[in-house]
Amino acid sequence: MSLPTPQLIRQLRAPPLTVKAFWPSTVRYGRRLSLFPYMGEMRMLELRIGVQLHWAIVDQEYLDSLTPEIDAVVDLGSGTGHNLLQLRLNSNRSDIPFFGCEIEKSWRAMLEEARLGNVHSISFDFGNPDFGFLDGAKRVLVLSHSALVFGGRQRELWEALFQRVVGVKGCLLEHVSFAIPGVERPLFPRATAELCGHNLDLFPTLAQLAEGGSIQFDEIVPDMTGVGPGAAVSLIRFHRVPAHHQGRDK
Repeated sequence: MSLPTPQLIRQLRAPPLTVKAFWPSTVRYGRRLSLFPYMGEMRMLELRIGVQLHWAIVDQEYLDSLTPEIDAVVDLGSGTGHNLLQLRLNSNRSDIPFFGCEIEKSWRAMLEEARLGNVHSISFDFGNPDFGFLDGAKRVLVLSHSALVFGGRQRELWEALFQRVVGVKGCLLEHVSFAIPGVERPLFPRATAELCGHNLDLFPTLAQLAEGGSIQFDEIVPDMTGVGPGAAVSLIRFHRVPAHHQGRDK
């Protein structure tokens, strides 16, 4: 998947157009437009451009997070592994392992078919998190795209990870804007999360960990992007605070 192009960026910086204003041009010129979330707003974009833009943003955010000190990458709920594979190709990092954690066997098989030596498929259950495969890793990048909201006990998940690895950096893109303080009109409301059967505790758990000094938020962008009007994901960047530093600022 290509990274963001100047053309896409320019289009998004143009003044937002309403559905009412855009609908006549949709009919008149045969343009197939759809609503896409972008930086907390809904924008009308051609379907092809909107979808490409979303994945370009995801790829760029992941690539920016893969800094030189990272010695392992973990994608929690990796599905078919397409995001992980794209990061491996975009980064050209052959010196570190990439782990796709997924419970569905058929999806893990698709990742295994890529046959990239340092990309590994891991059978992983959110309800019983086992990060034993990270033994020896010191600085891990944790990714997730529309997956952790389907997980079980969120606090147990993160505590299991922190017990195994000292250095953790997170780059999550999840449906959590309804839970982020200060977001008055989330593009992914709580009612939608409940309808989808999501675990509502993801962001509150991270907020509790931050309040307790276990992690520190680096960046939060509510409703940053999405593949459609009902699929807005928010960017959450954080890093783990070493135990000997916790509580110093309290």
